[in-house]
Amino acid sequence: MAGAPEPAPGCYLTAWGKRNLGGLLPNGFYGGLDRGTLKQAVGNEGAFALRYAEGYGTAFGSRSHGGSGAFTIGRLDNGLLNLFATKRAFAGLKRGGTLFFWGDDFDGGRLPDGRDTLDDVVTVASTRRAFAALHGNGSISAWGRGDYGGNATAAAFHEGEAFTSVLGNDAAFAAVNASGHILAWGDKEAGGVGRPTSIAWLGSEAVESMAATDSAFAVVSAAGRLGFWGHPDEGGLGPDQTDLDHLSGARFVELTASKKAFAARDDEGRVSAWGSYFHGGAVLTKRDALLAGGFSRVYANDVAFAAVSDAGLVCWGGEEEPPYNDGGNCDHLAALAPGFGGVRKIVGNSEAFAALTGNGSILAWGDEVGGGALPANASGLAFTDVVANPHAFTAITAGGGRAVSWGNPYFGGEIPAFERDVLAADVVAVYANDNAFLAAHNCSRHDRGA
Repeated sequence: MAGAPEPAPGCYLTAWGKRNLGGLLPNGFYGGLDRGTLKQAVGNEGAFALRYAEGYGTAFGSRSHGGSGAFTIGRLDNGLLNLFATKRAFAGLKRGGTLFFWGDDFDGGRLPDGRDTLDDVVTVASTRRAFAALHGNGSISAWGRGDYGGNATAAAFHEGEAFTSVLGNDAAFAAVNASGHILAWGDKEAGGVGRPTSIAWLGSEAVESMAATDSAFAVVSAAGRLGFWGHPDEGGLGPDQTDLDHLSGARFVELTASKKAFAARDDEGRVSAWGSYFHGGAVLTKRDALLAGGFSRVYANDVAFAAVSDAGLVCWGGEEEPPYNDGGNCDHLAALAPGFGGVRKIVGNSEAFAALTGNGSILAWGDEVGGGALPANASGLAFTDVVANPHAFTAITAGGGRAVSWGNPYFGGEIPAFERDVLAADVVAVYANDNAFLAAHNCSRHDRGA
């Protein structure tokens, strides 16, 4: 009808994947039609937490992972600004800095003293099984599994120190204070070593950015210098000396991490990598190409990297040799990328990559079972977005908003027959947890029979 307002997205939802871990909506649960526009969905191992534009929240999935909507009563019923997750718990930040958390008590669902709220919170970081909250006064609270950084006592010696940011890897946290100094706690093997001596040379030089593998951290200083610490086999030792010699005087501007390796790009587009050989920490035959420069972005999946330039793609890591490929070999696609209008976005999972190109086509490579090969029903289609979970991908077609999934069918790589019709049109956004996908639909089709 002429003059009618455009329908808001996210009025109802469809889920698929592992049914007991977020891949099936509860009976009568369509995302809360009275809640309005869905703005954020965060997943963990077995559930989803949802935030609506009006500040309401809810959740579904495995109850032991926080998938119970009961927490919304009198808690997240308004003013919700952001959501965070560990493996089996969630946290929701409201206006005014009140933070609520729920789910498995040992994974951050409750404080040791039984409380489930904190005040004056600015932002939250997480490891796999613990949370850390940065407060407005610069202090930090940590809770959850102690061996994953949730031991508040271990972090207590920073009292009186004002921090500006905090980041978690799999089992440790690192926080940066206003002077650029770093405090790390949690599993020592994962970099939770207190004051990392390997980056003492930073002095008062501010930390510009920080990244993490499962068991190591890396930083780029304001001057573009690299620092690193943590497990020596997972990125804690830094680049090969040959690369360092070649990149002497380089100003680094980007850090990217796989599960056990780092890649750093400098302001001339040159790329160096270090860490586990099987996770992209050795560039081998790609070294000359990567050190030649001209790369604008580096992406990672769990075990490999993909660097993008105007000339195309360069990939390395994982199992690269046929018949094995975890995403570290894209030679068959490298020359195609420019012809597709460049690369707009790349997402990776545990064993493959999917790239959304400038003309809307999708390129996929890596392990076929994990999504490294596009399905026949994606041929010739243009897409607007692509999302990954650890073992599958889902993309949204341009125009009609159809959801197309591929990869491991047990994790959502195949849309169930009973949901194919409803996912054939009007999908406006897709989200993922570790085992499932969630689609938000255009409000004009909130009646599932439409």
